[in-house]
Amino acid sequence: KEPSYNELFRYYVDLEEYNDGDWKLYDGQFGPGAIFSVSRNSNCPAARIHNFYNKRGMPSSGNTFVGGYTSAGRVAVFMSPHTRPKHTVHETGHSLAGLDDEYVYPDPSLYISFFKGKNCRAFPSFGKYGDKIPECIEVDKNFKPSKVSIMNSLGNGASKFNTLSCAYVLRTIEHTKSFKKLFDECHDNLDTIIPGQECEYSDNFNSYPGGSIGTSCSKDNSFGCGTCSSIGECDYTANNGNECVFEGDAGTYSYGFCLDGTCNLQPDWVCSDRFGYSCPRNEKCDETTHKCVPDSSSN
Repeated sequence: KEPSYNELFRYYVDLEEYNDGDWKLYDGQFGPGAIFSVSRNSNCPAARIHNFYNKRGMPSSGNTFVGGYTSAGRVAVFMSPHTRPKHTVHETGHSLAGLDDEYVYPDPSLYISFFKGKNCRAFPSFGKYGDKIPECIEVDKNFKPSKVSIMNSLGNGASKFNTLSCAYVLRTIEHTKSFKKLFDECHDNLDTIIPGQECEYSDNFNSYPGGSIGTSCSKDNSFGCGTCSSIGECDYTANNGNECVFEGDAGTYSYGFCLDGTCNLQPDWVCSDRFGYSCPRNEKCDETTHKCVPDSSSN
């Protein structure tokens, strides 16, 4: 019997604490020396990828350290202890499979040396395995195989790889199959974002007002304004008037209300009662003023 991909993919947990006090930071992030220190000091030195969880060298939002980062093909991924699982998978896509980000960079020149041309291509040749979607890393330049995917966005983005990225990930696990066979398998048999799919439907968001908002449906990369149907099509009007959130750099959030798939931000709103994580512990969002107030029910 042919082993499954889960059987071929192995991971280990190293619970030892490491002293990163002498690892150099460059613009607040760890550099090459720290990358080699992780693999050299690990109890799993032969591992292909090391996900290193710590607070130093991480962006922060208030008292919470958030996010993570790596580069395509690097041996180490630096992650915050509070990082969401989806973010970990995204960063591992870079380091393990050499995948590119599929969103637009504020300064693409910072990324150009890591450009691999796998899931983000200057001259797209995706065939039946991908659409020709513009704007990948740079505005008006490069193409990606799908409108949404886990490599495109971490805010309201999908939680799955698209067909092209899926094949490159599997290639790092299974080396004997041809790329065509992997592409076909990802397209036909595995749960990926396929060509023509606008968004990713999920029942996990039914608790929000307005019904299932799915993921990935917005015109401005906000969260809460679009509904994704079960066949992967966006409805931009279903959440009109509902509150929404926009995730900015370093885990900052802005709030507003939805209008045709766009979040109309309200500068004086500091929270939203639609999103429970918008206020500190022991506080709640006042639905009228949109300010955080003491929550007597938490005592």
